[in-house]
Amino acid sequence: MTALEFQNLVVNFGHGSKTVRAVKDVSFTVPAGSTVGLLGESGSGKSTLARVAIGLERASSGEVLLDGKSLLGSGSASRRHRRAVQMVFQDPYSSLNPRMTIGDSIIEGLRAGDRKPGESTIVRRSRHALIAETHQLLELVGLDRSFASRYPQKLSGGQRQRVALARALGAKPSVLLADEMTSALDVSVQGTVLNLFRKLQSELGLTSLFISHNLAIVRYVCDFVAVMDKGNLVEFGAVDEVLANPQHPSTRLLIEAVPQVGVPLFEAAGARSASESQRLI
Repeated sequence: MTALEFQNLVVNFGHGSKTVRAVKDVSFTVPAGSTVGLLGESGSGKSTLARVAIGLERASSGEVLLDGKSLLGSGSASRRHRRAVQMVFQDPYSSLNPRMTIGDSIIEGLRAGDRKPGESTIVRRSRHALIAETHQLLELVGLDRSFASRYPQKLSGGQRQRVALARALGAKPSVLLADEMTSALDVSVQGTVLNLFRKLQSELGLTSLFISHNLAIVRYVCDFVAVMDKGNLVEFGAVDEVLANPQHPSTRLLIEAVPQVGVPLFEAAGARSASESQRLI
């Protein structure tokens, strides 16, 4: 089982007087086999934190560890180890190469998964074997194997996000990062993708970091929740405990922002405004 750890992580953008600190000394652990929801408003630093873990952004200081081994080094060992962390991005329309068939996109992930962390050699498999596993992955995410010959532009948003999930799983990750993976989808499609995510997490025992600004989604798919505000980690704990007894004003505001059945929207907006005013006093 694999645990992902963030230790005193700091991420700065810019230099000198124009420096922006996007992540401010953040530390928490994603326990092995669990799903942690990283919750916060836009600009809170949650996506930046995940992008550091997969090498798309550089940390200014601190560490990201997978099973106690650093993911932030520049050497080949760190790069191989980093392949065990895969990410499903927010926009299913831009995360797939429009010039590649769905099958070839998934095979790309399979080839990455053939090189294990800590090993310098890669197992070469036949095209036939890769196609067979591609079909298995498509079926795993609820798509017919005929999708392998299609191009992304022929798929709906929900279908593309399923393909992105299949491609990530093809790399045989120990940790899966999901960055707002349903926010670009129609509401009618979001539930289907979230149900699939829960099913795969349970069946495969993945360690997952699920990034969202939607409290209802985090409550549905996550075991723990980490709340970020302006680059700071302000709250962490089991989902039910944090939602039942939030300790930080940012968490309470996120809870109050969830629409309630039977409460007119203008009343809910008035209650939120009052809470925000109290926060400023």
